[in-house]
Amino acid sequence: KEALCERAEALASSTDWDAAAVLVKQLQAEWKTVGPVRKSKSDVIWQRFRAACDGFFERYKNRERLEAQSKAVPRETVIAELEALLPQEGQASGDAPGQLLEHVQQARQTWQQAPELPRAVQQDLTSRYHRALSRIVATWPAAFGGTDLDPQVTVKRMEKLVAKVEGLLAETPTAGESRALSPAELLAQRWRERLASNTMGRGTEPGQDARRREAEQAVKDAQAQWLRLGPVPADVAGP
Repeated sequence: KEALCERAEALASSTDWDAAAVLVKQLQAEWKTVGPVRKSKSDVIWQRFRAACDGFFERYKNRERLEAQSKAVPRETVIAELEALLPQEGQASGDAPGQLLEHVQQARQTWQQAPELPRAVQQDLTSRYHRALSRIVATWPAAFGGTDLDPQVTVKRMEKLVAKVEGLLAETPTAGESRALSPAELLAQRWRERLASNTMGRGTEPGQDARRREAEQAVKDAQAQWLRLGPVPADVAGP
């Protein structure tokens, strides 16, 4: 029974969920085949074995939350590293920390390679990440001059992306009429246009669907590029 306790305790922290669940159940079945222990020790050893088994199955029940917490560790580490670079509240910023740019670029790379998380968790961490990054750039802007974190460079890239999407909007056949429509209303409008076109026997214009798909993909690409841009002051980024 002590050997079974040791095996159960070794499995209690496993994250190989399904395989470990099978093994723990096998240990429980094996426990029942072992003869009795004298009363002075039976309760103690039983509680030890039960605690290990219950501990695993409690974790198994919450495995999705635990996995999300585990996946969040790289992002939380990045945020902590960035926040550690900032001066304490009330302290003067002084000179930029040594190799500040290298530290920040490495943190950004780690962030981009970190696993995706549930939407709510991701949004909260992303907000903290961008807030820390923005404060660093605002505190020591000279350290990032001429890089992709230079606010002036970032603003120019933002302007180019805005112009690109505005150009796509102007090319959309129903752009002028649909700007005030919700996505659902716009979809319904296009569906009615398609039905009317088919009823009158014209079909869709050659290449129209292909152009629309290309435009949609271009907008998605622009959104992805926007998310990778460096920080700029809120009064600039907002408008």
